[in-house]
Amino acid sequence: IEVQDAHLGQLPSRAEIIEVGGKPYVKPGSAPRLSDYDEARFAAEALAYAKGGVLVFPCASGPSGGKEPLTAHGFKDASADEVQIRAWWSQHPTANIGAPTGVNGWTVLDIDTDDRGEISRIAEGLQLPRTAMVRTGRGYHIYFGAVEGVRPSVSIMAHVDVRSGESYVILPPSVHESGRAYRWQVPLSEITDMPPGTRVKLTRADGVPADPNLTGRKLVKGERRPELCRVVRVFQSRGVGADTVLAQIRLINAARCDP
Repeated sequence: IEVQDAHLGQLPSRAEIIEVGGKPYVKPGSAPRLSDYDEARFAAEALAYAKGGVLVFPCASGPSGGKEPLTAHGFKDASADEVQIRAWWSQHPTANIGAPTGVNGWTVLDIDTDDRGEISRIAEGLQLPRTAMVRTGRGYHIYFGAVEGVRPSVSIMAHVDVRSGESYVILPPSVHESGRAYRWQVPLSEITDMPPGTRVKLTRADGVPADPNLTGRKLVKGERRPELCRVVRVFQSRGVGADTVLAQIRLINAARCDP
């Protein structure tokens, strides 16, 4: 895998970048509002994915949004139906484009760092080949065809999470909460199978069940908040990225909590 320039996929030009402790950040209040984007583009891109066989669903977007699903059942509502997609993006014109990994046949490595040296170390350590790749709000998504037995995992190694099976990713040209747009750096059409060597390394790194918190007992009234807060603290202590923590909490909530 070729490590791309850390500024590719950068913010729209009106956002102002400042340095804090030698690292680039978006100056508060300088990121463009979602209304500054061509709203029709999100619907058009969602429809284009669907026409290519990718199931999608709308998620919250932009500086105040994050990646919260905007459908009742989250990624389980994903569809390639044109009428449904038009209805979703008519209601939420600037919604980000979410896509479940399992039903779309993907296993995605989420590299959650902008440090080029760390990215090179990860790429070399996992023997990553050229394959479909997205520049995210902070880091990269590396796409492979679905790998049987590889489950969604957090912090499988430093700065690396796995999105697979019951999980989802955000697709370009969605907008990260930082204001940075997701961009394909290697198109989805170039997705490849995960090399055996990479899979072996992931299997060795994943020495424990991927999501042990998903298999616990059902939570009764009054237990949800304390348990989810406990899980968040555990993930944070392991250096897991905020985006992945949020995704895992949603999965735990769906698996162990009654509405």
